[in-house]
Amino acid sequence: MGRCKCNFHASVCLPDSSGVDQCQCEHNTMGEDCQMCKPLFNNKPWARATPEDPAECEKCECNGRADECVYDSELGHGRCVACRDNTAGPKCAECAKDHFRDAAGNCVPCNCSEDGANSSQCDAQGKCSCKFGVEGDQCDRCKPQFFGLGRGGCQSCQCNSAGCIENTPSCDPITGQCACKDNVAGQKCDKCKNGYMGANVENEPDEENMSGCVKCFCYK
Repeated sequence: MGRCKCNFHASVCLPDSSGVDQCQCEHNTMGEDCQMCKPLFNNKPWARATPEDPAECEKCECNGRADECVYDSELGHGRCVACRDNTAGPKCAECAKDHFRDAAGNCVPCNCSEDGANSSQCDAQGKCSCKFGVEGDQCDRCKPQFFGLGRGGCQSCQCNSAGCIENTPSCDPITGQCACKDNVAGQKCDKCKNGYMGANVENEPDEENMSGCVKCFCYK
């Protein structure tokens, strides 16, 4: 018949469906001979029990976000495995990479713009570090007077104030086209339309002129 070998982690053996005696493991152990700790009870190494010491397996502290842990000799305690809810760390107490803890205490994605942010990791408030000319918590849009969000950030509009409708000119955030006065042309509103002239020899728009440029006139 033989005897159950349960490493002193069971007080009884009972037959299974096939009639073979099986250890009824205690002390948070498992296995044919109770030779290992249950998945979430590896906060210290498994040990054989003695009459003096039950050597009970200890539960890991995973903050309810993992179902398994392994003993880590460098830490001196268990390390949680496969943390849930975007958490990480030996005890699932930290937010995973590229996440931050919101006001409700949940770890949520930073969602930093791949083009506009210096890094995929945000700060504790969920704000990403933006490249030149870029703004927004996720660094996903150009600042006023900037356009063309791309790998290098945004470009300066460089609108010619003399040729623009606005006193503090800005441009289209996608195309970079500045808002020109009626008789002014160019992406930067820096030249007169054909058939119009400016106030100087460079034929640039006149800041004092509401239309920017005046119609050309020729003497016969």
